[in-house]
Amino acid sequence: MLDPQDGPLNCIRANESQLLGEAPIVLNGFTPGKRIWPSRSRSRPCSGACTPYFTSATSLLTALTKAYAENRFEDKLKFYALPKLLVIDEIGYVPIDRHAAHLFFQLISRRYERGAMILTSNRGFGQWGEIFGDPIIATAILDRLLHHSLTINIKGESYRLKEKQKAGVLKQAVGTA
Repeated sequence: MLDPQDGPLNCIRANESQLLGEAPIVLNGFTPGKRIWPSRSRSRPCSGACTPYFTSATSLLTALTKAYAENRFEDKLKFYALPKLLVIDEIGYVPIDRHAAHLFFQLISRRYERGAMILTSNRGFGQWGEIFGDPIIATAILDRLLHHSLTINIKGESYRLKEKQKAGVLKQAVGTA
């Protein structure tokens, strides 16, 4: 059982084996450590349990769109379906056009019940219709992601902004007024 009082990173590390069997979603704006565990997963073999692949949402969608234009989309889907753990970082930082949203849906459908995923986002599920430019495709994506998922909401100040505050560069962290 995940206990937010344990701190987000300790909570995630302690339950790593549980996470690898599901599709965890790590969410919320300026959050402490939202990206640290997923980015470290790519540099170590997930305690020997899986082979992770780490990508940003922008890079993933650029690759899928390019492959579609070059009639290599099926090969690219197979590539992203292969890893036991697919980490997609920064969903929602950049709006996604309708075509890319449909390609993303196809990837999520391909991995559904076949492989673990970690997705990081600074936006709540209620905003995914805006992110994907279509509430229907967002609902279809969320339906598959949330079916077997473990959702971890991590809230707090950004580590980067907190360091700037300590150094006196910022008087108050953004978004904490």
